[in-house]
Amino acid sequence: MTSSPKYLMVGLVALLMLGSALPAAAQADEAAELIGVLESDAEAFDKDVACRRLAVIGGPDAVPALAALLPYEELNTSARTALQSIGGAEAKSALRTALGELSGRPRIGVIETLGVLRDPAAASELGAILAGNDPDAASAAAHALGRIATPEAARALSEIGLSHPSAAVRAAAGLGCVAGAEALRANGDHRGAVELMHAVRGADVPPNVYAAATQQLIATRGDAGAPLLGQLLRSADPEMWSVAIGAVYEVPGDRITQVACQAARRAPPSLGASLIQALGQRGDPAALPTLIELSAEGETETRVAAVRALAQLGGAPEVNPLLAAALTQDETVAVAALDALAALEGDGVDAALAQWLDDPDHRLRATAIRAAGMRRMAGSIPAFIEAADAGGVVGEAAIQALGRTCGLGELPDLADILVGLSGDEQLGLAEAAVAAAASRIEDKSMVADVLVARLDGAPADAKAALLRLLPVAPTSQALDAVRDALDDPAVSGTAYAVLGDWPTPEAAPDLLALAKAGGEHRDLGLRGYMRLIESPDLAPAEKMAMCEQAAALVETDGERNQLLGALATVPTIEALRMVMGHLDDPALRPRACWAAVTVAEPLEQTHSAEVAEALTRVLEVMDNPNMERRVRASRDRAAQAANQ
Repeated sequence: MTSSPKYLMVGLVALLMLGSALPAAAQADEAAELIGVLESDAEAFDKDVACRRLAVIGGPDAVPALAALLPYEELNTSARTALQSIGGAEAKSALRTALGELSGRPRIGVIETLGVLRDPAAASELGAILAGNDPDAASAAAHALGRIATPEAARALSEIGLSHPSAAVRAAAGLGCVAGAEALRANGDHRGAVELMHAVRGADVPPNVYAAATQQLIATRGDAGAPLLGQLLRSADPEMWSVAIGAVYEVPGDRITQVACQAARRAPPSLGASLIQALGQRGDPAALPTLIELSAEGETETRVAAVRALAQLGGAPEVNPLLAAALTQDETVAVAALDALAALEGDGVDAALAQWLDDPDHRLRATAIRAAGMRRMAGSIPAFIEAADAGGVVGEAAIQALGRTCGLGELPDLADILVGLSGDEQLGLAEAAVAAAASRIEDKSMVADVLVARLDGAPADAKAALLRLLPVAPTSQALDAVRDALDDPAVSGTAYAVLGDWPTPEAAPDLLALAKAGGEHRDLGLRGYMRLIESPDLAPAEKMAMCEQAAALVETDGERNQLLGALATVPTIEALRMVMGHLDDPALRPRACWAAVTVAEPLEQTHSAEVAEALTRVLEVMDNPNMERRVRASRDRAAQAANQ
């Protein structure tokens, strides 16, 4: 029984998905059947599918049937793809034969495929097409000859393509020459590549083609291309400068580095910065003296580029030049140099920096400490602790460095430093440093122990700072310390503020008591209490109970809006009913509509009828087209569930 074309194509599509997993004998039988499809009067779609499959399993036997499809635009691409995949002498011969029989897009497609296959036997025919009057076909031939890259192909490009009367064809020939030169260079024919690029540079081609040929010429000549690179770097032409930068990035050689360094010293900042960046990424240590020189003086843009390049290329010997740059009066350069010191890699960098951590020059010592902190040099923590007592810029740098480096073992020292400080600025630095260190320490109970132990006897400013730090380690012990501080007149204001922002639900009873008591802390207590309702640590029933407590206390629209936000985190039918009670208040309606759908969505299946009714009411009163689709979709899902 013979399969119908319809079912045959369904099978072919499935086989395309399977790839070449069939045994060889089965593949041969399948290929024969596919060739039969191509030779039949089947629809174009069926032949296209067959071509795609033959691209996977086809062999030389399929070439004649595939070649017969090349004249047809709707099948040309799939037939060429299969011939390209099959490859070999038969496929190439068929494609060359088609060159003399086709025109228009099918012919251009065949030209492109011969280029992809790099068929040297096609060079003569492609050269004839390149010399012809069809600019599109000639341009395609130029690109294909560039891929083939035989001496014959190169001659056709240079002698025919580069002198073609069409500017578009000359441009295509120039790019073909560039591709051909790259292939020749890869095959060891540097002389041929150089001659080809000289031909392009002497032809009437667009600037971008000239630039590409120039870059390829430098890449081909290597160090011998340094004089040409120097010419480009003396040019004011941005395109030529871009070519030069590309060469500095890519072309190895001592002379290339030398020429680039010479140019970097005299280049204007607007151009020099990109050249300096290329020198940094080039990775040649021979550029280091130039980069050090440029980092020390000149325009800001140049110096910044130089210190960044030193970070990429340098090591321990570059610590001192970067420190000098970090001490400059130019703040932009100083910041870039500090960043460079932080990023500098290699053996001995930390040791080279550590020798300056106790220098008698305060500015130098402070700069070295900042850099060491940014590098997180944990081995220098004792030096940071000692420097913290120096005060001034050294002490400030040391405190910041400790914040970046110390762990649980050094946290008591950092906390002691905080307690011993006075002045808002220094205390602020120390508070930020303790917060940074504490945030990295996993054992929050130990952090709380350190902070709470230093509350007794601490000056008022330091005690307030310690209280503000306790939420970083929100343990029961820490919360008890905040409660105790509520009765201390010196820090009670801070203690109430910390309690109002306490991050765990353990503070909820305290905040509810404040809200119920009224007075000056009523608002703080109520806001903090409703904020805790949103905590993920609470079960829905606990959240709902807190919402009911808050609902009895809210008085203003602002407080009711906050309550609606809290209710939106409570996926219970009771929460939905409470939200719906605010739907008729115009001032609360937008927030209530949002809260209603947010609460309702998790309840669509468990309380479907009530959800559908509630959201129908929301749709009647809401005025938010952007949210209407969401509400309607939830309502419809609930209604469908209710009707099942």
